[in-house]
Amino acid sequence: MSSRLQFSTIVGEATLLATAGWFGLVFATFWILGFKSELRTVPTGILVLVAVVLFPVAVARWWMFPRIAVMYSRREARAVSTAFAIFSPVASGVGIVLGGVMGGGYADHLRSGLFVVAGVFLGTTLVSGTLILVACALALHITRLAMSVERID
Repeated sequence: MSSRLQFSTIVGEATLLATAGWFGLVFATFWILGFKSELRTVPTGILVLVAVVLFPVAVARWWMFPRIAVMYSRREARAVSTAFAIFSPVASGVGIVLGGVMGGGYADHLRSGLFVVAGVFLGTTLVSGTLILVACALALHITRLAMSVERID
């Protein structure tokens, strides 16, 4: 397997892990907490939002770093996994909006609620995965440029 394909596969798997974590935590939060008005206070909402956003990203970054470190130097692996952790929530937000339009709109033609949820999940994963892959590749490229400049000096 070429290094580019392996890099894309690792970033894609980490994106799938993070997206599945977000969807799972959101569904679990609403299943456990429900829509009770006493639980919808600002501090509780902020804590739940931080947990839902940060926990899957931390797990995906933790999973991704050793796999990238096998292929690249420690500095490059750290830059790629940090770019993943920073850009992943932003890409997910964009992915939820565009993935909902893409996947949910197509699945709505099939007239089934299960297909709508699956379509939104797959659309979100594809859109956010593409954006995250571009950000991670850019971080790798910038890190390699910085390392080559440091070697020249």
